[in-house]
Amino acid sequence: IRVFSSLTGQLVSTFGDSGSLEGDVTATKLYAPLGIDVDSSGRILVAESLLHRLSIFSSSFVPDTAIYGGNSVYAAFADPAQPERVYTIDSESQGSIREYNLDYTDGTWTVSACWYVGGPHPTRDLIASATQGTHIRHIGGFTYLISYADTIKVYRIDAARMTPVAIIGSRFRVQ
Repeated sequence: IRVFSSLTGQLVSTFGDSGSLEGDVTATKLYAPLGIDVDSSGRILVAESLLHRLSIFSSSFVPDTAIYGGNSVYAAFADPAQPERVYTIDSESQGSIREYNLDYTDGTWTVSACWYVGGPHPTRDLIASATQGTHIRHIGGFTYLISYADTIKVYRIDAARMTPVAIIGSRFRVQ
């Protein structure tokens, strides 16, 4: 992973090595990383689909925690209001968005909610944009998932469902 200065665009640092299933699995090797986010504490979350792992690095790029056991993870994004809460978009075969509560002390995560997003294939609308940009935001007492690539999609999250509230752009037509 390469880190660039937001002011100059210059390369500042790199971390994580390319991993393969041959040899030892280590905390510094990344295995098919498909999503990255930074939580409100500055920790860097990397979703790795090959190992079904969420690797968490400190703000100084040192491996901190590795949590295994989710479905094939396409993306992971932190809840800015609750650093112990992470959302993932699972692989196309599962087609779900899951909310996990992380326990940083013992390196475990627990699914607290799961949603299937409508359509003939549940997350097809989100998967392409997940690796380009997906965020959780809290506005007016509600939690929203905002995803963008060719279009901007906004979903409101509540305990029972994830409801689309806006699609901005011309790639998809609302029917």
